[in-house]
Amino acid sequence: GHAHIDMDWLWPWKDTLNVIKRDFSTVLSLMDRYPDLHFSHSQGATYKVVEENFPELFERVRQKVSAGNWDITASMWVEADLNMVGTEALVRQFLHSKRYIKAKFGLEPMMCWEPDTFGHIWTMPQIAKKSGMMGYYLMRCAKAPLCWWEGPDGSRILAFNSVYNNEINPRNIVDVAKSFYERYRLKTSMFVYGVGDHGGGPMIEDIKAAHELQKKPAMPNIIFSTTHEFFDEVLGMDISAPVVRDELNFTFDGCYTSHADIKRYNRLCERFLVDAEKFSIMAGSYPRKALASSWEKALFNQFHDILDGSGIPDTYSYSSNLAEGVMGAARRIIGDSINAIVEGIMFSKAYPSIVVFNPLPWDRKDVVRIDIKNVPVPEDPE
Repeated sequence: GHAHIDMDWLWPWKDTLNVIKRDFSTVLSLMDRYPDLHFSHSQGATYKVVEENFPELFERVRQKVSAGNWDITASMWVEADLNMVGTEALVRQFLHSKRYIKAKFGLEPMMCWEPDTFGHIWTMPQIAKKSGMMGYYLMRCAKAPLCWWEGPDGSRILAFNSVYNNEINPRNIVDVAKSFYERYRLKTSMFVYGVGDHGGGPMIEDIKAAHELQKKPAMPNIIFSTTHEFFDEVLGMDISAPVVRDELNFTFDGCYTSHADIKRYNRLCERFLVDAEKFSIMAGSYPRKALASSWEKALFNQFHDILDGSGIPDTYSYSSNLAEGVMGAARRIIGDSINAIVEGIMFSKAYPSIVVFNPLPWDRKDVVRIDIKNVPVPEDPE
């Protein structure tokens, strides 16, 4: 079971917050009613807003996670765009979400869950593997239902492709089981179902249909399970899946040229935050909480529908405010850090001093413009 929740796509953030609350509450109630139900959910950001706004609900989720019914696939902060996000920020998607989930639930997600993004960069197998991922789930741009996706460096990850908002019925179940046996000689396959986009998740009709199909001896054996359990089982087999050595692109390619404002904000936030970290470390004072909060806001804005420009005006009003806040916080950290560094440098008191910082990791030759109207110039230039 799965509920795909788009962050601020065709609705404002307040609506997204209500959708998250509704879906989490619904799934928990269904689990109480059907103890065999399992549910997989991604995006670290959704868990944090539940913790901050609905603590009782969050505690119930923790209980279902401990019981094994709730499968956390939140290896990334949001289901981000992968083509326009900088590599450092993409690594932070994994870092911040895994760190948060580990702190709150005592486990580390090992599934990279990116079904709805509009394309997948070729370096993703390397980044995912080095972030501890054992499997990759996608829906768009795949070249096979199951394949070894290999990056340019040789890193491989097992990628599974299917619709994320499917429904349980005899035809769908048989088609998937038959396809995986004929293609890969696998007697185990994965079926992802549940209403998505504006949330929804598993429906009672789906659960009842699965229970009915379990009674049919001619049908495949249906087990309520998790993505982690599926990949654990399949990775222990000798899989004769094809190897794909290529990027998986594109769909909805017009999104990559629309809403230049949010794309510019994204690059500025990435750049400012990296510089803020560099200078704060040089100054010997690392404002961990302020930087973590700013990174989370910047990572949120990288959600595929937001960064790709397919949202409504309210989406960009909210995201622009987040970006401005990130840039303001980063500028303050950079300014405070530079002042601290300069104060530690010995200058001649007889002459005015100008210090220029280069935040890039290579030497540069550039023009530096400085306003010296109010700077006293000594008579002796030597």
